Amino acid sequence: MKEETIKILDGIIKKEDQTKIFREIEKLVYVRGERDRDEAFTATGEVSELPHDNTIFKILKNFVSKHTSLNFKDLKRSYVNKFFPNENPFFHTDGSKGITLLYYPNLDWNIDDGGDTQFIIKEEVRGIFPIPGRIVIFPAYLTHRGNAFRNKVRYTVALKF
Repeated sequence: MKEETIKILDGIIKKEDQTKIFREIEKLVYVRGERDRDEAFTATGEVSELPHDNTIFKILKNFVSKHTSLNFKDLKRSYVNKFFPNENPFFHTDGSKGITLLYYPNLDWNIDDGGDTQFIIKEEVRGIFPIPGRIVIFPAYLTHRGNAFRNKVRYTVALKF
């Protein structure tokens, strides 16, 4: 992946699989989230680790393997973030090397919902909309944050390679 490249994949996960993933995500058990970085005051959201035998993981692995060059042997962690309306997360990186994949499982979205993922690139903010079924792949060292929705829970599946 080229330096500072953000790859966006839309339309590769069928609607019925999107619905199946979302219903499974709603059933997961979540615990209070993690601090985005050491100097962050508090944790934001909640998190649920995603076991590799889970339906969500299996569906995503199937589609991601077909449409990217990511090697699941290099997968370090898989989990789901859950942000509540109007939470205010911190900017962070996912490490100095590696690749992060985000999947947006919410079934509906409009621009007034908010919920974008913001990246800092060359002292500017670039927002990526959380369009249902969208996959975003980026270098782990890019500074970013996932913003909460205005009036509903925002889920994001994160796979870290």
